[in-house]
Amino acid sequence: MKIDNTSLFFNSSIKDATATAAWGTSVGQSKKNGYKLDTDKEGLKDVIYGMTYNIKPADSLKATEMSENRELLYCSIFSKVFVNGIELKEESLIFLLVKEHTESHNGRIIISYPPYAEYATEEKALNNAEVYRKMGEALGCPNGCWFAFEINVRNQEELHFSAIVVSDTHTEYDSSAIRKIEWNNLVENKLQGNIKKTPLSIPKIIESITATNLIYSPEIITRFIAALLTKPFIILTGLSGSGKTKLAHSIVKLFCSSSEQYKLVPVGADWTSREPMLGFPDSIEKNRYIKPESGVLQLIIEANKAKNQDKPFFLILDEMNLSHVERYFADFLSAMESGDKIYLHDDTEGKDDIAPFIRFPKNLFIIGTVNIDETTYMFSPKVLDRANVIEFRVSKSDMSKFLSNNTIINDDGIEGLEAGMAGDFLDLAQKKDLKYGNTTIIGELVLFFDELKKVGAEFGYRTATEIKRFTAFAKMLNNEWSDEKIFDYAIMQKLLPKVHGSQRKLKDPLKKMAEFCMKDNKSPENFLNKEAKLDLETNDNINDVRYPVTLEKIVRMYHNLLHNGFTSYAEN
Repeated sequence: MKIDNTSLFFNSSIKDATATAAWGTSVGQSKKNGYKLDTDKEGLKDVIYGMTYNIKPADSLKATEMSENRELLYCSIFSKVFVNGIELKEESLIFLLVKEHTESHNGRIIISYPPYAEYATEEKALNNAEVYRKMGEALGCPNGCWFAFEINVRNQEELHFSAIVVSDTHTEYDSSAIRKIEWNNLVENKLQGNIKKTPLSIPKIIESITATNLIYSPEIITRFIAALLTKPFIILTGLSGSGKTKLAHSIVKLFCSSSEQYKLVPVGADWTSREPMLGFPDSIEKNRYIKPESGVLQLIIEANKAKNQDKPFFLILDEMNLSHVERYFADFLSAMESGDKIYLHDDTEGKDDIAPFIRFPKNLFIIGTVNIDETTYMFSPKVLDRANVIEFRVSKSDMSKFLSNNTIINDDGIEGLEAGMAGDFLDLAQKKDLKYGNTTIIGELVLFFDELKKVGAEFGYRTATEIKRFTAFAKMLNNEWSDEKIFDYAIMQKLLPKVHGSQRKLKDPLKKMAEFCMKDNKSPENFLNKEAKLDLETNDNINDVRYPVTLEKIVRMYHNLLHNGFTSYAEN
């Protein structure tokens, strides 16, 4: 339901005049019909139904500033409040339905949402002013000017505000007319969108990447996009110089209309705390906050701003395991799962315009690259469990093609090439009601779960859910892929990365999982004993194999186990 954009605003004024928000919108404007409810007003019925569903006794309501000319019909309390899709957890907002009894508008109905409204419950006192303060924080402008232009109720219990940030500070206008024009233009631009959305297209992305002379298989690109849609954190591992960072950087630039939307940050071996990513409060100057040189904090702040909610932001952490990941990344691992705040300091007034906390933005995607050698650290199960891990390998044909190609890699003009797809990409990434349509994976997951449990690498509900999401997105991006092909990639990305250990621990479980990868109860012994070569590039000897990518990896891990007495997913 559209509301007057001067009925709910903060930190705005008119030069040489007072300017106070109306704190309500009328829903029966016509004097001809006796100010009856305008049932044709879009969204009004949903709001009224929602208020009725959430109606509360008025005895505990405090609205001391209400005009004497307004009659309270009833009050409602919404315990699920959202602003621009961000939920204000553990906050409730008081809505009032009032009728005017003035000479000029006698009988007009108004939905009111004043900041002075308070309501006493058994648990705590509810206060609209506090909710609006937290809305400003959620919009990324705790001290700035913002206004709401639309209120909607979903499922009769969710109260959704659509808001626009005008500026990060107080804004003054020469007249109310000028303000109205500017704000209406902001709403129009918001609804139209600065970039026209186009459907996410894997063929177009592959075409754009190929045009730079970068050599990647369509499968790797598709898996990369599907994994990002599944979870906003993926890890690219494999041979040094195999193009992990280059692919991440190129795809990120495709989706971004500006370089302000992404940051490529080399991880340092001296990253022993979160300070290189989030900065720290100055211990000497009380009101100063030291921002990190990496630019990570600034990127998060920008991604959190309301004006950027419809844009994807990307953080590429290059050589992520040069330092212990948990030492500098623990806050992110927790926040991306729980949605909780990341606290920066304890000064409620802020330091150098840095708020006491930030939230992990829903539009932020993190891509980590990993090289394995004697200078790096292994990832813990906690990290691997929260990411899709995609392994990069260079095949003989890839190398031959690269060596015979005389053209030079050039991705300078790739930025913004497919930026129109960014909106659809974001919508898909936040999609919850996915149709998986793949019941065959349930039995397969149980088989792998039982075997992985024997070596302490079993998976939980989160991993199972993410595998189902990945299968849904992969099928959506390439409908020609079979269920077996997609599940093959899912096992490789979500189940095997945590497997590591000694020969005594892993020999039998690896053999058993190799059996799961075969068709019609065929034996994998020929591959495990090196009597037959499993060649994914030429499709040699894979007619009896159900999950070739997974089996090829298991065979390599098995041979490393026999040769070294130890094996892991990560390889030099």
